[in-house]
Amino acid sequence: MKAINELTNEHQGIEIMLDIMSAIAEQIDRNAVIEANHLDGILEFLAGFADKCHHGKEETILFKSLKDKQNAALDKLLPHILDEHEEGRSIIRAFRTALGEYKQGESSALPQIGQLFRQYIALLQQHIRTENEELFPALAKDIDDRLDEKLFEAFEKLEEDVIGLGKHEEYHAMLKQYRDFYISK
Repeated sequence: MKAINELTNEHQGIEIMLDIMSAIAEQIDRNAVIEANHLDGILEFLAGFADKCHHGKEETILFKSLKDKQNAALDKLLPHILDEHEEGRSIIRAFRTALGEYKQGESSALPQIGQLFRQYIALLQQHIRTENEELFPALAKDIDDRLDEKLFEAFEKLEEDVIGLGKHEEYHAMLKQYRDFYISK
């Protein structure tokens, strides 16, 4: 299952970012100053990789490809999954606004960023658990080898179109850099 494995592997990268965001939120609680360029990188990762790329693969390719399969798990979980995607987008928009205020010197925006990080972390941890443990195993039953290859190719094309060649590797390098900076101290 190349397609499902790709989505599951992307979840692992997103979970690393959630750990980084948690460490930053704790530093914010201790009144630490956070590098604005790191917050810019986190925003880019959340908006570009987690939402446009990862959620884009799910919404525009995977779910649409399986909508006619009469899959009870998909029928049951899809409205909730899509609502969570929208909730995540709303938090990202609020983070973008708060980050702009922080970069303009508004120090009160930093605690708001910490709060938004915690909201996003709670949302995505449950979301990933639901997809990995319930949705993806149920969907895998409806994906034969031919469809799997077609989905995987479509995922690769979307990734190239949405974030560009080599960007995936840049995101992983950023994850390592931020993990080393915020978690491995």
